[in-house]
Amino acid sequence: MIRRISVMAALALMAAVTTTRAGMFEGVLDGLRFAGFAVGGGHDDVSNTTAGVIGNVFQGNVVDLGDFDVTLNGPLSAVVQTGGRKLPSFELILSTGRLNVNPNNVVTVDPAQPLSYSLSFDSGLNTTTIDGNLVGDARLRVNRLGGYDLSMQFSDRQTVTVDGEFDDGSPVDSSVDYGPVDIQGNIFADILATITEPLFQAAGAENFFAQVGGRFAREQKSASIIESLQTRLDAGESLTPTDFSTVAGLTLAASILGDDLPDTSALLGAQPLSLDPSVTSSAIPEPATLVLLGGAAALLAGRRHRQAQPR
Repeated sequence: MIRRISVMAALALMAAVTTTRAGMFEGVLDGLRFAGFAVGGGHDDVSNTTAGVIGNVFQGNVVDLGDFDVTLNGPLSAVVQTGGRKLPSFELILSTGRLNVNPNNVVTVDPAQPLSYSLSFDSGLNTTTIDGNLVGDARLRVNRLGGYDLSMQFSDRQTVTVDGEFDDGSPVDSSVDYGPVDIQGNIFADILATITEPLFQAAGAENFFAQVGGRFAREQKSASIIESLQTRLDAGESLTPTDFSTVAGLTLAASILGDDLPDTSALLGAQPLSLDPSVTSSAIPEPATLVLLGGAAALLAGRRHRQAQPR
């Protein structure tokens, strides 16, 4: 069953790639280069890793997005890396940290720094201007055995100004924070936990695969954090913006991984804190998340198998 699910995930990835014309990828790369990004890739023989990188340190660059332009100032990097000597892995990094590639093609990304941005567009009746500073770092690593590590933290200080027929031009603060989030698990165990969840619920028993995969531990940790915040509220303390960003990060991570969403109703009265009012508690991971994690692990396992074949 595990092999079937992982193969299906891998096939989904392969189908998405093979049905897309090569010219589209070339167009995307040309567009990134035109926007000022450095695009490249290479192989490090020492670590046996292959990396593809996109990055730039903007200095007031104006990026043409068609209907409007965006002015950027600061670093922005993306890394996709595969391979390894002992336990091959797939790694994805999206960060506002500076990208570094040494002569041996070893790729590193510095800690996140502020990326300032400004964009303005005119709808005819109103002119909308968005200014902000983003500090963000998201890192995902999946090994060929299905184990994954996900760390994520974003902080966006943003103001939106709408001036025209229906608004008076007063700036509106729309800042948001997520994280920090630092979670681990096993994608294969998570898939099994999802498939067998109805059986365990019918039997009134704990889902063994949820415990093995890390979902149970993540949900327990989230519940513990929410409980500690509730204890502080009961003691007359006020919650800080950092507390709310932590809760938002837990909710975001639960939504991505398909965990039960933490119950935050005790913190905000009858209305629970949620990234989207339509989001409800579900034990079924997002399909895109399963394809990404399961597909990466399956492809790594297949790569390892081919390397072991006698020549």
